[in-house]
Amino acid sequence: MYGEYQHVIDSKGRMFLPAKFRSKLGDQVYLAKVLDRCINIFSDSSFHEFMKKIEDHPNEITVGRAMKRKISSSVSVIDVDAQGRVLISPKLREQAGLSKNVIVVGMGDRVEIWDPETYEAVLAGVDDENIEDAMRELGM
Repeated sequence: MYGEYQHVIDSKGRMFLPAKFRSKLGDQVYLAKVLDRCINIFSDSSFHEFMKKIEDHPNEITVGRAMKRKISSSVSVIDVDAQGRVLISPKLREQAGLSKNVIVVGMGDRVEIWDPETYEAVLAGVDDENIEDAMRELGM
């Protein structure tokens, strides 16, 4: 799943999923606050793959336990309604600073929902040189 789309969260906290993402995400999705100030939307399989990596982190490490708690406690399992909408809880909207207008970004195995100003600020902090350095580190 890739691409960037502008969407709106309605007064009940619902947002249409882009049609291109709906077919890949399925009828039930997992919403979670993971990193950055955005909400992640996972399909069933991508969520379980992601959580397996988290759960494999040793419990003996304080940071590992805290990470598991923070991510696990933010998860909402949501059915996509007949119109292709997902309900975003007030808590998740608040954590990500979301109001009415949002940017929906495909990130391969997941989708992110961003406040437009926050998203632009994050992108502004990354220039071509940063990307080039990261690609070099990845051997590209």
